[in-house]
Amino acid sequence: MGYLRGKRRGDGQVALKAKVKLQRREYLEWWSVNKRLPIEEQFRMVYMDESYIHHHYHRHENSLWDPNDELDLQQKMQHKGKRYCIIGAIIEPNPRVRNPTQPEDRGHVVPGLLRQWEAGLKKPARKQNESDKDYDARCKKKLKESHSGDYHKNFDDENFCAWFRDLLRALPHQPCAIAMDNASYHKAAAPVLLKIKKMLKPQLVAFLKEKGGADYSAPADYGKITCARLREAIYQQLNVNDLELTHVQEILNEFEAETGIKHIVVYTPPYHSDLQPIELLWAEIKGRVGRQYDDRTTFKNVGERLHAEFVRVLEDKGNLNANINRTIVEAIIGHTDKLTAKMARELEEEDAGATEPVAPPEPVFPEGALDDVARPRAAARSSGKAEADDGSAQADEDGSSEEEWESDDSSESSEPNGEASSDDE
Repeated sequence: MGYLRGKRRGDGQVALKAKVKLQRREYLEWWSVNKRLPIEEQFRMVYMDESYIHHHYHRHENSLWDPNDELDLQQKMQHKGKRYCIIGAIIEPNPRVRNPTQPEDRGHVVPGLLRQWEAGLKKPARKQNESDKDYDARCKKKLKESHSGDYHKNFDDENFCAWFRDLLRALPHQPCAIAMDNASYHKAAAPVLLKIKKMLKPQLVAFLKEKGGADYSAPADYGKITCARLREAIYQQLNVNDLELTHVQEILNEFEAETGIKHIVVYTPPYHSDLQPIELLWAEIKGRVGRQYDDRTTFKNVGERLHAEFVRVLEDKGNLNANINRTIVEAIIGHTDKLTAKMARELEEEDAGATEPVAPPEPVFPEGALDDVARPRAAARSSGKAEADDGSAQADEDGSSEEEWESDDSSESSEPNGEASSDDE
């Protein structure tokens, strides 16, 4: 009939900024170097991410309908409704084990870290004669108390870092690289730095004195000292060397000091969700939940189905697909690794092409200017390798003769009809 099912996708592409290109290059270069290390030195990749699913999320292939059928009543699309927020992590197969068979050595969902909670609770009812400012303040207070609201409002530095500590304790006892996106709560400053940055001058003076530093509370000293110098003095007093220290890195340092295991964090470039295999896991889980949606589906049903899918992928031992003897995590990480390796090769080829010397262009001959006898002579002359000759045939040492060369006494070359040509170079 000439119609296609589903949404129409555009062909436009978004131009990446130079900063994003640099971040992509850094990630791909690090990933390539890690994969080329000896297996006993490689970091085992861990991918974590957050997502959500709303009440009326569905995946039905029912987009075709007959406009002439009066009995085919199309139901009005429901509002998205409340949401469940989800967070989890997956880990690749152990690179130190060839053909792993033990569950902990295979690619799997990190147990105990796949969590869901309700978000999007309704705002409190507005009181009579309540101003907009007071109502917004009360909504924010309720939001803070219930940790509910919009998707990103459910994730902050405090909540994320509590989950991140649990992740480190659940990882195997080997160095791992934890890949995450560039969300603000993933890069929040360490609490001590954040606290100092928010202090005003009187607070900085009191804090420095409390920590055993110099006392600048005297009026003569207080007027001369600046906030920047006060912060520097506090950093020195607290032995803070890394002013870019994030809360996540601080937790990693504490974990390494306690256990001796060094984990690191790598950030995937923005707008490159295809480098995060856990995005495919979310698509699998949410797709299966969405296909069970019908008109009678309640929000509680969505939560129960979501939990059932969590159990399904956690119990996966490679038996979910009869065609492949791999877990779903191994399949999606293998797919993403191929794409990442391809992007890394293209980057290396681009760098190699930029450093290779550019070959000189081939000589261009105007049409009809040179005949078959003069052409080899002109090409050799353009490269600087030709020598003048008298136009007679010269014999090789083995008795064979070379092609005739035209005389180079003048800048003119003779045409077959004996007329001089002015087109020769």
